[in-house]
Amino acid sequence: MSATVVAGTGWRLRRAALWAHILRSTVREAGSLRAGLAAARAIAAERDRWRGPGLPRKLVRGPDGRWFFSLHLPGYPSRAFDRMLTGTLARLAGDPRPPLQTLAWAITARCPLRCSHCSEIELLGEDEPLDDAALDDVLAALRARGLVQLQLSGGEPLRRLDRVEHVARAVAHETEVWVLTSGVGLNAEAAARLRAAGVTGVNVSLDHWERHAHDAFRRRAGVHAAAVDGIAAARQAGLLTALTLTLTRETAEPAFLARYLETAAELGVGFVRWLEPRAVGRWDGHDVALTPEQQRAVEVAYISANASDAALPLVEYPPADQRQGGCYGAGKTFAFVDARGRLHACPFCRDPVADVATGLDAGLARLAARGCHLERAATFPSRPRT
Repeated sequence: MSATVVAGTGWRLRRAALWAHILRSTVREAGSLRAGLAAARAIAAERDRWRGPGLPRKLVRGPDGRWFFSLHLPGYPSRAFDRMLTGTLARLAGDPRPPLQTLAWAITARCPLRCSHCSEIELLGEDEPLDDAALDDVLAALRARGLVQLQLSGGEPLRRLDRVEHVARAVAHETEVWVLTSGVGLNAEAAARLRAAGVTGVNVSLDHWERHAHDAFRRRAGVHAAAVDGIAAARQAGLLTALTLTLTRETAEPAFLARYLETAAELGVGFVRWLEPRAVGRWDGHDVALTPEQQRAVEVAYISANASDAALPLVEYPPADQRQGGCYGAGKTFAFVDARGRLHACPFCRDPVADVATGLDAGLARLAARGCHLERAATFPSRPRT
């Protein structure tokens, strides 16, 4: 069982079916065809603001038959997808308390690795700041805010597989759940347990196709093998699979990216996500940012891969989208909760505004009012010309 990447004629047919579904939903929500058409156009304009018209030209069909046009949005048809549409319409209409779309949550501070780029290094340890009662309080707050996608990270979330299962079982009937993992601990048993709990997919970090290079970046031998084997186990269990690459100045090059996509296709994943390095965590105080020329090269590769009819995974490059349409963190559509249960703008912009179990609404309001600090400081990089 695995995902299928669909491009060309298949993409056009599925895109037509997707927008027919969206139009039916907006007409139902708005109460008339005219208002529904206007709402559907507003959703399309929102997509184009970040992605650009027509991107991507691929869809991913999951093992369960649902269709995905982004790694960061629920698949359709599903209850989560329809709740996302309702929330998007509320946000576009100016609702002061729109449903939260996506949340990344560091479910545990435990991790067997000490990766070169770790943004969580100050919180890592064996202590669990949130007990089971606090965990349930966080879940209650998230359910009340209408969350439609939950990304469980750490630390290494599979170090607390019991917690991941608990969270997934509580929300998976209406919220899509992804597990962001190094692959350490992702064996056949763990993958089957994730699938049984209602998890949609796993996003495995792979920073190089070459074993020694990846293990050196992750500072532990055998991590590359764990990631590759974990992807195979997840696919066998019926989970969607994705790869995340944290770019560096050494890897943000066309030849590397082309080889990386070939590796991803060989592994059978549906998605690839490229993140840019940020001077936080272990990289705090270091000059790690990509040059404008490297950003341009990565974006060209991103656009080319998603426009190609080749059976390459659907590529996500959030920094390019944010340079196009502005930051979507800071509570706009996305926020982050650390292992202590504190709400932040995103995993890389650390400045807690609230305890999520008791102050989620107030915290999201503060994030929305404050906005992205990079945008406020006029240091959010402009999108490179392609």
